[in-house]
Amino acid sequence: MAGFFNGVFTWLLPEFCSPADCRSNQGDPRSTVFSEKRVGNLHRVVEELFYRGYAIERLQSLGLNRWVAGIIPLLIFAFGHGTNGWANVVLALALGALLTVFYLWRRDLVANMVGHFTIDLLSVLLPRFLSHS
Repeated sequence: MAGFFNGVFTWLLPEFCSPADCRSNQGDPRSTVFSEKRVGNLHRVVEELFYRGYAIERLQSLGLNRWVAGIIPLLIFAFGHGTNGWANVVLALALGALLTVFYLWRRDLVANMVGHFTIDLLSVLLPRFLSHS
């Protein structure tokens, strides 16, 4: 499934990148185009497995309340996205909270991975759609 989403993402992304933008971003590790093609969807799978699947379950097995067990990895997840400033931390906190609540409710990591992919895809495509209007 991750391979399918990776294919869709890398197929669609160049369509929303002007040739000048794509050329100017090649080799820049902060570039969305460069990063998405280099890393693919593996980080989405790993983040969901680690932050939601493993961390929450492990903290609960140590005796923590399910909400406390959800908040601790959520904060680590959010601050781990702080490389691009505080706005990114706040956004990761809000969207991570949504994914955490969904995981605590349904316990469905595959759905969380698809949701994580969708959020990331929209965060790349929406600004490109809106800037071309």
